[in-house]
Amino acid sequence: MRLNRILVLAPRLPYPVIGGDKLRIYNICKYLADAGNDITLLSFVTDEKEADVALNHEAGKIFSKISTVVLKKRNSYLNSFFGIFSGRPLQTHYYASPEMALTIDRELNLRPYDAVLAHLIRMAPYVMNARLPVSTRKVIEMTDAISLAYARSRDHGGKSFLGTVYNLEEERVANYERLCLERFDDAVVVSSVDRDHLLHHTRESLERRLRVIPNGVSVKENVLTSSFDPDLMIFIGNMRTHQNTDAVLYFIRAIYPLIKARRPRAKFRIIGCEPRRSIRAFHGKDGIEVTGFVQDVWLNAKDACVAVCPIRVGAGVQNKLLESMAMGIPSVTTSVGLEGIDAVSGRHLLTADSPSDFSEQVLRLMENKDLRMGISLNGLDLIRRKYGWETQLKPYKDIFERI
Repeated sequence: MRLNRILVLAPRLPYPVIGGDKLRIYNICKYLADAGNDITLLSFVTDEKEADVALNHEAGKIFSKISTVVLKKRNSYLNSFFGIFSGRPLQTHYYASPEMALTIDRELNLRPYDAVLAHLIRMAPYVMNARLPVSTRKVIEMTDAISLAYARSRDHGGKSFLGTVYNLEEERVANYERLCLERFDDAVVVSSVDRDHLLHHTRESLERRLRVIPNGVSVKENVLTSSFDPDLMIFIGNMRTHQNTDAVLYFIRAIYPLIKARRPRAKFRIIGCEPRRSIRAFHGKDGIEVTGFVQDVWLNAKDACVAVCPIRVGAGVQNKLLESMAMGIPSVTTSVGLEGIDAVSGRHLLTADSPSDFSEQVLRLMENKDLRMGISLNGLDLIRRKYGWETQLKPYKDIFERI
């Protein structure tokens, strides 16, 4: 791959590398930088302190330059309110910033770029509105089909505020995703399920622009251990997201009581930053622990018997499953959670969709050491063979080689 100058536009700074969106864009940038590309990052931050973290972080060395713009929440809320009366997704209004637009224009005037990479559709307007040479390749890392996530979330939102938002956003986001396919040279999602959803009702000529590039995971050495707590279940995930909050509440309310009825000493540890009040309320009750942010997920997860991933809403690939398998912890997930992962139920993990079936699969792993070890070994082997970041991100090399 020849040296390309690539401008990356991100809605959130990929430091610290916590949460699926940060993890993915960080590893994409690292892969491209390791391949010899010159990467500049323009990102929103919550405050100046966050910007300092990036500039002083060792991982910041993958970028030749980092520029940040503080996203003012008051302005974002006002933009979103007035955006209700437009046809564009509210998230694009939330991230609308004249200062960011000026920063991008200034950077594009300083030196030529071979490509601009927008992270998520919320950053797409900046590329669509920028004055770019025809030769500059426009790439959007969509990651998930957000319209699919909204459609699934709407079904569980009921008459709540979130349900109203999803009803409003679903069609807008679907239309905007199609617009992105038309206006960008390349678009990337993490699973074929997301790709099929986005290509529904679109022109056949757009199919070649939409690529599937799955997520990867970093694999630790010597993760397998015989010293685990047979009563401990864990959930790993960024708890600021609706899909993870829904999954945990669903598990606690519908599945956990069934497990406790058979195994009274069972415990459930929720590992993830920014848990909402509805989750924090369970901390210390009935064997439930809510850790909040932790520096090292492995240290908080390694003694678990089972990792649960009862995802009902959302789209894309569940990093939490890849992480659990990479740590040698057998997982139980739903059919939605398994989407985009080349794993076989009964061999690499277990799947179930009803509360009774899900609890039964968890109990099987708790009560059968041989089954647990077999699932653990098979899952870890799958990760080592197929899910390293460098292996998964190779198609990105093809995108930028065509510049």
